[in-house]
Amino acid sequence: MTKPGPNLRRLFDAVEARRARAVGQDHAFKKVNDEETRRALFPSNHPPVA
Repeated sequence: MTKPGPNLRRLFDAVEARRARAVGQDHAFKKVNDEETRRALFPSNHPPVA
């Protein structure tokens, strides 16, 4: 496998410089799959809420 070209390396460096990989790290994402989450992810598995 060959090394990436200079344009691709420049793109990776630009992305890293903008800290794009850190997007979302300051947000506390929900880590528990409760009933509300399951209904949102799989609505066909649950009867409609009246």
